[in-house]
Amino acid sequence: MRLRRLLPLALIAALLVLPAAAAGWQEAPHSRARLIAAGTANADALAGRTHLRTPAQLVGLEIELDPGWKTYWRSPGDGIPPQFEWAGSDNVAAAQVLWPVPTHFRDAAGEYNGYADRVVLPVVVAPKRPGAPVSLDLALDYAVCKDVCIPVSAQLSLRLPDDTPRGRQAVLEALRQVPVRADSRGRCGDLALADARLRFDGPSPRMEITLTHPPGGAPEDLFVEAATGQFMPHPKRQEATAERTVFHLDPSAGGDPRELAGKAMTLTVVAAPQSCEMTATME
Repeated sequence: MRLRRLLPLALIAALLVLPAAAAGWQEAPHSRARLIAAGTANADALAGRTHLRTPAQLVGLEIELDPGWKTYWRSPGDGIPPQFEWAGSDNVAAAQVLWPVPTHFRDAAGEYNGYADRVVLPVVVAPKRPGAPVSLDLALDYAVCKDVCIPVSAQLSLRLPDDTPRGRQAVLEALRQVPVRADSRGRCGDLALADARLRFDGPSPRMEITLTHPPGGAPEDLFVEAATGQFMPHPKRQEATAERTVFHLDPSAGGDPRELAGKAMTLTVVAAPQSCEMTATME
């Protein structure tokens, strides 16, 4: 992660937390946030997306942004990832935030991964005592950015079960945008990881990732995260045939690329009809 230009600290302090508004919204600079109920989690909808067992409750963290403003994904690039603290909650064994596939943005300040206009992050909530009410209290830190970045803190709450889970459709739609995890062979159906390696035979080091897919099913985009936390620039498509796509990136932007040899990488492959999250070990 690399940080974009922030507002002066004195101004940030004045903007960080604003009072909550009606309907659960907490207003903030150039954005607002709330928790929305989506009812009982459906095991089929969650398949391949969570390690938590059902029965569980499904909620959404909804963030709306002013036109032209953006917020960040979990691995933002030149940005600030959201932080979630659920310590004030009651009857919560675990709360797992799921991430719809982001968009890659590029501007004068750098490159970053995130969301524009609006995002709903599905959250799977496993209660300690199934069947008993759940009280969610979230301390949320996130950033909104345009020409500058403004860090924002919000205190959000929700009580479950909610007899009128009006957010269910929005959360289920967001859930469909969350990648499923690949199987043990590195496959999501006909989309597969064929090779992932570091190469040092050119003018600069490069990471080369090869994906295979059915004709017409080429991936739309790729995001790479290092388990070491090392910054990974956005991959570029280098080769493409009907059934094979190769992406390259220069890993030296985040440090010594040789330190990545033998290390696990998370690959988020954006593809239709279903995006996929794969684990690759760099050769």
